[in-house]
Amino acid sequence: MQNNSGIPLYKQIKNWITDQITVGRIKEGERIPGEYQLSRNLNVSRGTVREAIRELIEEGVLFTVHGRGTYVRKIEPAPWSVNTIVSVAESFDQANIQHSTKLLEIQKTLSSANVAAQLQIEPQSEVICLERLRLIDNEPVHLSRSFLPASIAEKLLDIDLTDKSLYRVMDEELGIRVARVDRRIMACLADSHEVRLLQIPDISAVLVLKGVAFNAFDKPVECSTARFPTERSRFVIQSKRIN
Repeated sequence: MQNNSGIPLYKQIKNWITDQITVGRIKEGERIPGEYQLSRNLNVSRGTVREAIRELIEEGVLFTVHGRGTYVRKIEPAPWSVNTIVSVAESFDQANIQHSTKLLEIQKTLSSANVAAQLQIEPQSEVICLERLRLIDNEPVHLSRSFLPASIAEKLLDIDLTDKSLYRVMDEELGIRVARVDRRIMACLADSHEVRLLQIPDISAVLVLKGVAFNAFDKPVECSTARFPTERSRFVIQSKRIN
């Protein structure tokens, strides 16, 4: 843990625990190390560890069994229809909404620890990074940044992705079919980059959709962060009774 990183220690521990779960070092249903062991291993106070664990419990990542310890919550399969749309572009097409997509950036770079954990690759591995802006009636509604392992996606550098669905291109051009996408949604304040590209006021909230896409072998093939201006966005969540 780095005291001078500008990120509170408890958040660094929280991210570390989440990364351990993401890469499978701590599996669903397993007990995580105790506060004392974590504080010794990470060289921080037990109070700092306790705060990180408390937030992860509140977020539903962990749960506590009295007298036994803290465990990774098992994520039950969601009862989605097999026809669930996993691409924003495809969802617009399904709704007959006219849209366009600008490719802002595409390059080969080295993965951060966070991206590597999501893609289950080694840190500093080569990845393809692309940033896109989607518009409806020339009004920006969706800013996204995606990372894919360069070992399977380097061909993207030679493909014109303007006005194309990334998942469709992955399927048709790379032979990579997305079988499922795990997503989390949250709200946060927009930074200056998002304010400029989404054309929103300086102090604005955006909806943030973080996702990891998996192939049929349950291997991560893409991770992404999408940002939507709140005043131009609406998400519909459909719930079904399963018993």
